[in-house]
Amino acid sequence: MNAKPTLARPQFLPCFIAALLSGAISTGLLGAVGGLFHSDGMPFGKAVAAERSCRDHAFLSEREACVRRELAGSIGAVVASAPRAPFVPGARVLRARSR
Repeated sequence: MNAKPTLARPQFLPCFIAALLSGAISTGLLGAVGGLFHSDGMPFGKAVAAERSCRDHAFLSEREACVRRELAGSIGAVVASAPRAPFVPGARVLRARSR
């Protein structure tokens, strides 16, 4: 009889597969959460800045309207200041073909 108990060693391949699977799942979950933060299209910093600039309003309805105005103004400024492609005289414009 063997007086010294020994534990069975786990096989390498199942442990490696489990580690790969857990890494893929955690990467997918982290990417999904990050995508949820970016899906709104408005950076969180702009929302916080709008909230801070409108904190002097006493009523919630006034504060919400102020935040909407601030965010609409910042989005409009971003769209208005978006860089445009330079105009090159004589350049051909590529258009999608209609079918």
